[in-house]
Amino acid sequence: MSGEENISPCRFFFAEKRVSCYNVSNCFVFSGTTGNKRGQSMLTCITHSPEETAHLAGTIGKIIHEGTVICLDGELGVGKTLFVRALARTLGVESDVTSPTFNLMNIYEAACPIVHFDLYRIESEEELEDIGFYEYAEATEGIVLIEWAEKFIDAMPADRLQVNIADLGGEERQFTFAAEGELSTALLEELSDIVDPEH
Repeated sequence: MSGEENISPCRFFFAEKRVSCYNVSNCFVFSGTTGNKRGQSMLTCITHSPEETAHLAGTIGKIIHEGTVICLDGELGVGKTLFVRALARTLGVESDVTSPTFNLMNIYEAACPIVHFDLYRIESEEELEDIGFYEYAEATEGIVLIEWAEKFIDAMPADRLQVNIADLGGEERQFTFAAEGELSTALLEELSDIVDPEH
């Protein structure tokens, strides 16, 4: 029996397509630094255009596992939804990917289900329960992407990849990744090997 049975649909989708940023001519090279703070694995990347931001998200899409929760925070217009859209496209989503600001949650069918939350208009943890947030966020199937997670940081899953996006001026963005939990730490370590192979 082949080992393919043990690969989640998300990983298997790219089993033959994974690339390193340093061996493909049209890859962008990110400036990446790694570190550790309060037991968290951390990585900082700077992108210089929306295209580079999309490529960074796509890189994550190629190595992500089912059960991963990604929390995205940053000011309005900084690129959270662009990041989600590029990651979803990498996993095979063909429908429009927009921020669910008003309907609060979108579900996309792809190599594995992608659940996209926007908590900008949520005012209480009770509202999180009303939209089924905990059911999806704690599931081991699919991928969960959460914009404005910092509003309810105590309600976020213990195992999560926190992504803080800062506007550096113009089209430059700084991405600070912090992983908590075994699954997210493994994902961040793999991403670090790609964007900062000397870390």
